[in-house]
Amino acid sequence: SVVCQAMYTLYIAAQFYPKWGTLIPSSILLGLAAAPMWSAKCTYLSQMERMSRQSEGTSSEVLINRFFGLFFLHVPNMGHLGQHCHRHSPGAYRRLDRARRISTGEVWS
Repeated sequence: SVVCQAMYTLYIAAQFYPKWGTLIPSSILLGLAAAPMWSAKCTYLSQMERMSRQSEGTSSEVLINRFFGLFFLHVPNMGHLGQHCHRHSPGAYRRLDRARRISTGEVWS
């Protein structure tokens, strides 16, 4: 799991210097890391379900659905949170204004 996280970190770091020589190898490493990482996630959630079932006495199906439901509720929302942070970051309005001016042709006149 630590090795997979390191591969994810390399992929993120490669985004700061986006060239073919950095993006393609880091994308391949990310692809190799994705399957073990998702397997680790499923194992972790299953172990959490087992421990919760022993302490709460709730059925296995209810708990596993709860854990996976909460996980898949939060994973897509992290993309929305990232977009929100990017939109409200310093300089975002300058980038949006420049893109608007380029699309309307104001930059060229």
